[in-house]
Amino acid sequence: MTIRNALLATAGLFAIASTPATSAPPLPIDVAAQLFGARPSTTYPDLSPKGDKIVYVVALRGRANVVRVLDLQTKQKTNIIASKGTPDSITWCEFASEDWIVCQYRADMRFQGSIVGASRLIAIDLRTKQSKELGVESDFREAATIRQSDGSIISYPDDGPPSVVMARNYVRRRDQQDVMHALGPPVSIGVDRIALDTMKVTRIDAPNPLIEGLLTDPSGNPRIQESAQYDNSGQLTGVTVYRFRPLGSNAWMTLSSYDSRNDSGTVPISVEAATNEVFLLRKKNGREALYKQKLEPNSQPVEVAANANYDIDGVVKLRRGGPAIGYAFTADRPEVSYFDPSYAKVVADLGKVLKDEPFIELSGSSREGSKLLIHSASDRDPGAYYVFDRQKQTLDFALEDRENLGDLPLAPMRRVDIPTPDGHSIPAYLTLPAGRAPNGPAIVLPHGGPSSRDTLGFDWLAQFLAARGYAVIQPNYRGSSGYGDQFLGDNAFKDWRTAIQDIGASADYLVKQGIADPARLAILGWSYGGYAALQSAVMAPAKYKAVVAIAPVTDLSRISSDQQGFTNADLTKDFVGKGKNLREGSPLHHAELIKAPVLLVHGDLDSNVRVAHSQRMQKALRAAGGTVELLEFEGLNHQLSDGDARTQMLTKIGQLLERTIGH
Repeated sequence: MTIRNALLATAGLFAIASTPATSAPPLPIDVAAQLFGARPSTTYPDLSPKGDKIVYVVALRGRANVVRVLDLQTKQKTNIIASKGTPDSITWCEFASEDWIVCQYRADMRFQGSIVGASRLIAIDLRTKQSKELGVESDFREAATIRQSDGSIISYPDDGPPSVVMARNYVRRRDQQDVMHALGPPVSIGVDRIALDTMKVTRIDAPNPLIEGLLTDPSGNPRIQESAQYDNSGQLTGVTVYRFRPLGSNAWMTLSSYDSRNDSGTVPISVEAATNEVFLLRKKNGREALYKQKLEPNSQPVEVAANANYDIDGVVKLRRGGPAIGYAFTADRPEVSYFDPSYAKVVADLGKVLKDEPFIELSGSSREGSKLLIHSASDRDPGAYYVFDRQKQTLDFALEDRENLGDLPLAPMRRVDIPTPDGHSIPAYLTLPAGRAPNGPAIVLPHGGPSSRDTLGFDWLAQFLAARGYAVIQPNYRGSSGYGDQFLGDNAFKDWRTAIQDIGASADYLVKQGIADPARLAILGWSYGGYAALQSAVMAPAKYKAVVAIAPVTDLSRISSDQQGFTNADLTKDFVGKGKNLREGSPLHHAELIKAPVLLVHGDLDSNVRVAHSQRMQKALRAAGGTVELLEFEGLNHQLSDGDARTQMLTKIGQLLERTIGH
């Protein structure tokens, strides 16, 4: 699956042929669960300033992680720091200099009856492996609230000793709490430069209680302020106002505003210091388009890119504080259009070497840009990282995303278009095991979000199911993001009927195409996908013979009540909707209609969807005489980031499906 080494010769490219997929019997449940339940062996790799080392996070057994540095010359791997994941876990690391890295660790915890996530940033000296906290020191006894985040990294300056420019969060004291609603949130943002060896802090911009976000130049000088608007009760209104500061001026001027309630307005996303411009996202013909605008009085946005079929996702950078090198959008798979033709040529040339039509991403670079970190992946390849030397024209293998899968043949995925009962069409992605006979068992796998979407690419859940012999279809139902306003609609909670209808149409498609036996269909989903699996079984009780709901919403009204005490409670209530639609759209209130066996899976530290959703659903199904099992994991969040837990979950899924639809 992975090309270990390749050479891009000056006169041409030496292509390496791929190995065709061959049919194989379904893997045993325990084997498949171990293989696909394991977390990725490489996440968030970053190339050092000289391009001779890579730092990355490795998943160990269970929920533990370790940070490693790979020396690209000697191939030596050195462990730097580890986390147990109980509760804190390292999520990413990157180079601040050749000898310093910055890492984030986070945890979910219970706080005043709720579950909140918190993260911290640390700097680690690679020579001594000693770490230092980068956040602002504060006395929790005097703080108005907890500091969930230290802030964010802006850049790693080239001048002077190793340092970091950081937007740091300052928590207001309790004696200032009485003016919180008038001033905004109890966390203020200031910009500081921190010398990593001495931890000396140089103030760049003082904390401002009136703002909630900043866009700066690489030196940390604020150019754009973000101010969320609150009502008299301290609730967010959904409106955010953006202001900019012209060069050489201390005056802030209105740039734009955005209203999340109807997804209208203009959002600045990145400052380009070299040209004194800002990139913006705003709608054109109902789809997100990319614009740029001079940060000068009376300037107007100028269109950079728009797509007739898809939203523009944003700009692409190779490193923090660096310039944008292109913009991204998602068609059937992620795509990047590069501003610089030389980058486009690199990707095109690599595409001729790395076969099977992978998606090739430029995911990092050395400080001067002569070496690039390349990621290549496809539906049948979880992915691998390479280092491309632009001067020598060499491509060297570095790391694999999932070492444990080795050369295991994976099932191909392709796009299909699903006709809906109301005369529309939705895109979906079909994964078929090689050599699979027609009219076999099949799984409908709706995505979460709900305003997310699936793409062509490696999916460990879909590949687990395919390895067990199942056809898998992943519909991008109406309510999915990326296709513009009309496709997104009111959102798939308010308009759950359309989303569930589209999901059901994908199951019907499998039957009509002779792919699935109508008596051997099951449905499985995570988060909103779990909700959709349960609600699909409510709306069409005879269609599915098994239901798996991972971290599912089960009661639409409870989504709003779960957010009480947070500043977005009213926005959440508006997002979900009101009236009888809430009860009609809640599988919890229609448990008696679900006839298929149900497997519920949930972590008890899930801040996205509280575990009570699954607990109450289990009680309701049992009371209705249904067959249900709840697999509850202690200390895990919405993502269930634990290889042992995922293996156990996949084992339970495999056993349920084998009992109900065979394999």
